[in-house]
Amino acid sequence: MSLDIERYRSGDLQWVNPKAGEITGDVRNITHLLHNSYSFTILKNNKPIAIICCSMMWDGFANLIALISDEVRGHGVELTKVCRDLLEVGHLQKNIRQYHAITDMLAEENMKWLELLGFEWTYTLPQASPTSTDIEGFIWRNNGRLKRVSSLRDKIEKIIGGM
Repeated sequence: MSLDIERYRSGDLQWVNPKAGEITGDVRNITHLLHNSYSFTILKNNKPIAIICCSMMWDGFANLIALISDEVRGHGVELTKVCRDLLEVGHLQKNIRQYHAITDMLAEENMKWLELLGFEWTYTLPQASPTSTDIEGFIWRNNGRLKRVSSLRDKIEKIIGGM
């Protein structure tokens, strides 16, 4: 079964249980971000399994927040392609030149995924996570990679174009 994407809706967050080891903050703060950012829900069989949020910090710069459930297992390649298209379309339509993302240093799978998306490691914040582990910071810059990679590219362009 393939994945689908929609604009984030109230209530989608309750269906996405972040993977073990994910950095999760106060649900009120996350909900505020989701409602005031470019936010998307990734679905499998019409059930939310991931939420991707691009929170604009200033013109051309956005934080990327990904809440991904264990139900994504078996769809990692497809999810990566959809997220790469989200980054590219955000760059093209909303002039986002850089995305910033952080993850707990113990979440090696997250760091590898960010690198697959084209992010580069840029810094470490010592003992900055809620559990006092180091936080790793990553930056994505467009380097001429603008190409279609997922079957949902047209839908992504329509959703972002309407925001």
